[in-house]
Amino acid sequence: MILTLLRSRPPAFKETIEAQREHTDSIDRVFRIAADVIRTQVAAGSVPAHWIEAPGAKADRIILYLHGGGYVLGSIRSHGELISRIARATGGRALAPMYRLAPEHPFPAAV
Repeated sequence: MILTLLRSRPPAFKETIEAQREHTDSIDRVFRIAADVIRTQVAAGSVPAHWIEAPGAKADRIILYLHGGGYVLGSIRSHGELISRIARATGGRALAPMYRLAPEHPFPAAV
């Protein structure tokens, strides 16, 4: 009975995953990383990542920032401005890995 009910419901999202990701990432058009914040693309092992560093950041204050999005959505584009504000407020640097996303890469691929 529960399966029948679940199958009868319309999908929560009618957009493709790609369209949902683009929509989520488009937030960077409104919320931009400050011009004085340095963003450096690096590899954290085999995972692409970004260091986000505000002026005066202390090298020994490191934040590992895992963006939201349920391991399906999100990237440096959708969360970069927030990451830069956290780095600035703490006087540290933030490492933001761009981990693999589901459903193309199911759990535990992201972690």
